[in-house]
Amino acid sequence: MFRFGALTALLVSIAAPASAVTYDAFTTFNGTQGAGNFSYGSVDDAVTAGTLFGANTNCFISGSVCLQAAPNFDVPVATKSSATSFQYGSVNVPTDRLLLHPGPSAANGGVFITFTAPISGMYNFTASFSVQDIHPTGTTVIFR
Repeated sequence: MFRFGALTALLVSIAAPASAVTYDAFTTFNGTQGAGNFSYGSVDDAVTAGTLFGANTNCFISGSVCLQAAPNFDVPVATKSSATSFQYGSVNVPTDRLLLHPGPSAANGGVFITFTAPISGMYNFTASFSVQDIHPTGTTVIFR
């Protein structure tokens, strides 16, 4: 579960003798579950499997690509803005990172990202996070 404003980049690479393959959550995000081997959804706690976002139309941020619980659903959401960076309510919406916004309460949806490895092997994860809300109430990051 991610309880924060934005994911700057989630990069996953598989170590190979000759070269490494990189999976980048930001560049492959297109509003489709599974794009780039990443899935997005909401979860109420660290134990529950959660629910994948199923809607990618009528994003609550105009000019963005999103995955959310339902059209016009607001939050929780995973979104990538294609517009110029701007402020939406108390959230700074960047154009150079994924915006993962939790629901209005812990019982109403933290946001998760799941990477599904295409083959078995050793993987290295690199992630960078930053709070984008100008009035944050705390953050929690859970990796599974």
